Parts: sequence; C-alpha cells; structure tokens
Amino acid sequence: MVRLFAALSIAAAFAFGGKYLAFIAREKAEIIREILQMINVIETRLRFNATPVSQLLALIEDSGCARLGFVRECRAEVERGCAFSDAWKKSIGDCRYLCALLPDDMRQLIAMGADIGITDIEGQLACCGYNRQVFEKSLREKEEKSTQSTKLFPPLGLLAGVSAAMFLLP
Repeated sequence: MVRLFAALSIAAAFAFGGKYLAFIAREKAEIIREILQMINVIETRLRFNATPVSQLLALIEDSGCARLGFVRECRAEVERGCAFSDAWKKSIGDCRYLCALLPDDMRQLIAMGADIGITDIEGQLACCGYNRQVFEKSLREKEEKSTQSTKLFPPLGLLAGVSAAMFLLP
C-alpha cells in the first residue's frame, strides 16, 4: 500500500512539474507583453505630452502592468531623489524573479532605462522604437516556446511520472 502511494505521488509530482514548466513558459510571454505595454505608454506620453519620468512611472503602474513590480520600486526611488537611470537599474536588479526568469531581456530593459529621461524627446522615442522591436522579437520567441511547452511538458511529465512509478511497483 505504501509503495502504491509513493508511486502515485511520484507520478503526480512529475505531472505537476510538467505543468509548472508550461506555466513558466507562458509567464515569460506575459511579462514581455507587459513590457511592450509599458513601452507603448512611455512612447505615447513622451510623444504627446513630454511627460516627466516620475509621472511616466505612475502612468505605467496605472496601465495594468502588475507583473512589472520594479516600476513601483523605481518610482519610490525617484521620489526619494535618486536619479532615474540609477533607480531604474537598481529596481530591476532587485527584482530577482524577473531577473531569474528573463536575464537577457532584463539586461535590455536596464539599457533602455539609461536613455529615458536623458536625451531629447526624439532620442527617447527612437529608444522606445528600438526596444519595442527587440521585445516584439523576444515575445514571438517566448510565445512559440510557450506553445511548444504547453503541448510537450505536461504529457512528458506524466509519462516520466508513470515510468518512475513503474520502477517502484513490483
């Protein structure tokens, strides 16, 4: 009876592991979508209002970018008197979840923060345009991997779990 319970537990753990890997792949795509939404907000506000950086951060928070918690931290740092580029870099670096999940994309996001609020409006808009292209490419890649992961990992996890359980049962 104990062996059967252990075998079922192992099979379930592998199956849930497969679902978790598929979830992580979807989460990466969703984060990139929110980054693109953030870039759209920045670009729109810069183009039509020349909105200051501190107000941009508040608008990004209000635009529904819940997965981008670093924006709230950056805003708090800027309100305490820290320079935007330093606050941006620090807040992204402190967001361990995003840095672990998307290390290359976070490096690109840090580089983007170095140009926002520093150059003239045209330079900032060019920066937004360039970063939109980079993150759109990243989104396509993440969506493709998410689709593959959703189809592959759950059944593969279940199969690995059943295989491992078979070794436990006589």
